Amino acid sequence: MTTDSGRQTGALLLLVGLVLMALAWLWRAGGGLAVVQAAVAGPLSAALGLGVLIHGERIPRYGMSWLTRAYGLAGGLAGAAYLFLIGHFADAPPGRARWLLPLLATGIWLIPGTSPSGPRSRA
Repeated sequence: MTTDSGRQTGALLLLVGLVLMALAWLWRAGGGLAVVQAAVAGPLSAALGLGVLIHGERIPRYGMSWLTRAYGLAGGLAGAAYLFLIGHFADAPPGRARWLLPLLATGIWLIPGTSPSGPRSRA
């Protein structure tokens, strides 16, 4: 069962993700790094927030579980798809690495191991 703190965390992540996606949609004509960051971080945050709302305490706040990786990978792929949707790759000049940030945002979830975390207590 999800605690109130878990619901708040999930709702906040989901809200931040939706706001970032809306900002990326509004800023898409201007281009630039802010659009790319918002378009990648928005779906990633929304996916993680949705995961926390659905699974609650099974997605740890510190460290990384397989559920965290699954939602993070889905969010990274959604961020790349969202960049494609807003036309980020349509006018890419040759030689520019516009795919690098979406690739990193997706690939980071495939790195083996977990992030450092201290002992978890179930108080």
